[in-house]
Amino acid sequence: MKKQLNLILIAFFVPFLLTAQPSTNDLIISEYVEGSSYNKYLEIYNGTGQSVDLSDYEVHVFSNGNVEPNYGISLEGTLNHGEVFVIANGSAELYSTPDISTGSLNFNGDDAVALYKISLDDYIDVFGCIGVDPGSAWISGTLTTLDVTLRRKTNVTSGASRSDNETDFNTLGTEWIASDMDDVSGLGVHGTATFSILAGTADEVILFPNPARDFISIRSDKKVEEVRIFDMTGQPARVSRHFDGRINVSALRSGIYIAKIRLTGNEFRILKFTKE
Repeated sequence: MKKQLNLILIAFFVPFLLTAQPSTNDLIISEYVEGSSYNKYLEIYNGTGQSVDLSDYEVHVFSNGNVEPNYGISLEGTLNHGEVFVIANGSAELYSTPDISTGSLNFNGDDAVALYKISLDDYIDVFGCIGVDPGSAWISGTLTTLDVTLRRKTNVTSGASRSDNETDFNTLGTEWIASDMDDVSGLGVHGTATFSILAGTADEVILFPNPARDFISIRSDKKVEEVRIFDMTGQPARVSRHFDGRINVSALRSGIYIAKIRLTGNEFRILKFTKE
C-alpha cells in the first residue's frame, strides 16, 4: 500500500521534486519550548537514516553561564529514523505525551542546553552558549530565547558545535524559527514538510499540527498566496485563495492529504499531512 501511494504522488506531482524527511549526520535538538511556569520542553530528532540507541546520549543544562552542567538527563530506548524524542519538565502541563518527564529539564532564556554523546565524549549540538550568561536571553534580530517556542529549520543537517556558539548564540538567527510562548503544536514531529519542491532552500515552510483535526496552520518566510489540498488520488479536496494563517479541514475525511502551497513569486511547496 505504501509503495502504491508513493507511485501516485510521483505521477501526480511531476515535475515536482519529491524529498524525504530532513537528513542529519547525528541527533539534533529540533524544538525548544521556554514556556510559562514549568512548561519547558525539548525535542530531539533522528534524521540519520538508521535507528539510534539513546543510551549513548545525555542532555545537559547549564544555568546562568556555568561552564559545568547543573543538570544531566540520561536518555533511554531506541529512536528510529524520522522520529523525535520529547523531554518535558516534570511539572509541565501543555503536552500530554512526552517520552520523559523530569525535574532536571529546568531552564530559562539565559540557560544553555546541550546534547552530549557519550561515545564521543563531546557535545554534538549546543543551544545557547556554554559558559556565557547573556542576561535574560540570547537575542538575534527579532528572535529571543525567553518566553518563546523555537523550532529548528528543516534544512539544518547537523548540530551546532561548542565552537559554533563559543562566545555568543551565533546559530540562533540562521537555524531557528520562533513561535508564541506555550505553543506546543509542533512537538512530536520534526520536518512536517516531508514533500517539498525546493529542498534545502532558505525559505522555510512549516505545516502544523500534523496529524490535524480541525485546522492546519502554515508558517512561511514568504507570504502564502494560495493553498490547494488534494487527497491521495489527486482529487481536489479544499482550496484557500485568501489564506489568513490557517485552514479549516474539519470536513475532510480521515486520511493522508497533500497541500500544494503557492508563495509570493509563484514558488511552490508540496507538504503532506494526516487528517484524524
